[in-house]
Amino acid sequence: MPAAVAGIDVGTSRIKLDVYRGDELVERRSWANEFLRSGGVVEQDPELVRARVLEALDVARGLGARCVGLSTYRGSVVVWRAGGGKVTNVVTWMDRRSLELYRTLPLRARAASRLPVLGSTLSPESPMVKLRILLGERRDLREGLASGRFRAWNIDAYLVEALTGGYKSDPSNKALMGIVHPRDLRPLWLVARLLGLPRIPIPDTLYHDEVVEAGGFTLGVVIGDQQATNHGTGCLEPGCVRVGMGSGLFASLVTGPRLELSPGRGLVPLVIYRDRASSIYGLEGYITGLGRAVEWFIDNFFRGSYNILDEVSREAGRPPVVLPFFWGLRYPRRTSGLAGVLGIEPHHTLRDIAKGVAHSIAASIAFQVRLLSPASPGRVRVVVTGGLSRLHGLVSLTASYLGRNVERTIDPDTAALGVAGIAARNCGVEGPSPAVTEVVDPAEGVDIIEPERFFEWIGSLGSANP
Repeated sequence: MPAAVAGIDVGTSRIKLDVYRGDELVERRSWANEFLRSGGVVEQDPELVRARVLEALDVARGLGARCVGLSTYRGSVVVWRAGGGKVTNVVTWMDRRSLELYRTLPLRARAASRLPVLGSTLSPESPMVKLRILLGERRDLREGLASGRFRAWNIDAYLVEALTGGYKSDPSNKALMGIVHPRDLRPLWLVARLLGLPRIPIPDTLYHDEVVEAGGFTLGVVIGDQQATNHGTGCLEPGCVRVGMGSGLFASLVTGPRLELSPGRGLVPLVIYRDRASSIYGLEGYITGLGRAVEWFIDNFFRGSYNILDEVSREAGRPPVVLPFFWGLRYPRRTSGLAGVLGIEPHHTLRDIAKGVAHSIAASIAFQVRLLSPASPGRVRVVVTGGLSRLHGLVSLTASYLGRNVERTIDPDTAALGVAGIAARNCGVEGPSPAVTEVVDPAEGVDIIEPERFFEWIGSLGSANP
């Protein structure tokens, strides 16, 4: 019998555990990841996150797993004491305070955001901009960071130090912090100067083929959750676009060993996998909060049933243009704090509006894939996964907007699967294969709206960039 191996995915909304023996899923559990909300503040308690991860490890231990992979959500920042103990909550990627702060940055900092690498660093979504917020709220942080008594990094490094005692971050999360170059992972101290930050301690790199001991477990890999999903879907070859339809909409194009910086298009360079000898790079487009906005709509108007989106996705007839970004529209280089619902008229029913929401999701995906396609020399392969991918009709509508078939994973939860597979390989045991997919063809007889029409109004709402 194959040895048990576990994958733990620390997602924004839930912490998920999968335990496998070979390809057999022997246990799946999840725990809510509670939010601390107030206005634009969206934080989480890092100690509660750590407690949930330890609980997941206890379950894995009880099932015989000693090899564990860990994936974490990205784009966050938390401050803690060297050696343990939180100083601040985790400021998540959903937090909106950075929108206002970005507008107050010196002109030289906002102008630098148009440069290929600094563009992802100095965007409103950047963890370093979020750190600037914390420094403004807590006077003790600057001295603590400058002296090395405090750490400030993504949630991955906080958890790694809590589990192993070492201050390390994996390449996928490290490249997205905005203060290291994605190619060589060296510090970009210019960013610190532009943002008025001290030289914070930079964690060592925990490569994706490196294992560390963690209290009776072998931590076989640590990686970002979206990158873990690339591994869980088998979307690793150049030209593959993996679309995650979860709390946010994330589309990543694999560029292989070539790092594409995408100047002028606002796409974010990714490290999808990096061991000590080679790298797999990618580009990412995103629309933050789309899944959460759709969840709000469904909970408030359809009693939590997503079936309506599946039904209306198959219907003929032109939908109203609905942009369900109730907390503001945010995607690379275009950010508005204003909510957007457009094209609703008195005669439209809730079902009509639901149809507009479904078309908006499909158009949003097509829009991101179009942004990414110029970086791929050949025809792209599109794989969709995540909670909304359960809706076959919605995936088929998405294929219509793309003008081609797409692949959908049968199991939409693929991040924990991905880290379990990498960890098993690094631990030298048999692990699970990537998720099984099915081909979904475009829907017949539906009327689509050009994706650009859904976004042409953005200019009237204003951009956070100069």
